[in-house]
Amino acid sequence: LDDAGVTPPPLEQTECLIRHESGGRNVVTPTGDHGPFQINRRTWQPVFPDADLDDPVTNGAVAAEVYRRAGGWSPWVGARVGRCA
Repeated sequence: LDDAGVTPPPLEQTECLIRHESGGRNVVTPTGDHGPFQINRRTWQPVFPDADLDDPVTNGAVAAEVYRRAGGWSPWVGARVGRCA
């Protein structure tokens, strides 16, 4: 993220977001949210068509790119409701 000109979030904030989104597990929800960062397949698969959202490393890389594009954690519910601000 630093190379992209975006300041990475504090580690504590990232850990909080993962705990809130997935309980720290690599899970798939009935609504199509995948992995530790709960990346929604319907929303993000067109943007990242080759990404294996069930792979935790890839899930984290996609999350980093979504974070970069949004300029923060705003796409995630945990950030929007102020749990991990």
